[in-house]
Amino acid sequence: MKAVFIIGLMALIGGCTSYNTEITKHLDVKLNKNYPVKIKLPTNGHYDQTVYKNSAQMTVDAIQTAFKYYSQNVTVVTNEMQAGNEAYFIKPELLHWEDRATEWSGRRDHVTIQIKVFDEKTQTLKSATIIRGASSWFTFGGDHPQDLLDKPIRNYVETLYN
Repeated sequence: MKAVFIIGLMALIGGCTSYNTEITKHLDVKLNKNYPVKIKLPTNGHYDQTVYKNSAQMTVDAIQTAFKYYSQNVTVVTNEMQAGNEAYFIKPELLHWEDRATEWSGRRDHVTIQIKVFDEKTQTLKSATIIRGASSWFTFGGDHPQDLLDKPIRNYVETLYN
């Protein structure tokens, strides 16, 4: 009986992930589904002196997936915004990326990203958000900062179109 309780408690704790999404600027404008979406590839995330290889691509993948629900033309670009194009320019920035061996160290994974949405034609800011996530304290391994991105990014992009 005691073992069943402990296993159940471990499963409950292991499945807990915390998210905190704050929309720092969101104009009362809904995005046009007919406009193409360009997502700028940011620099990789880091924590102290550690740079996390492929963290930029994993972040862009999550953003690209979320926008594909609303736009038929979603691309990743390495160049800056080009004035005059009828498109939305998405500029993510990885502010904090911390991938820990939580199951051994007890230290949680953390991620903080900022996403800015611009109207490329007018180069005006349409919306910006900061998404923060932290993994659970208890894990059986396999959790990473990128696992904290999909749900809050999908929720944010949904607010831009609906």
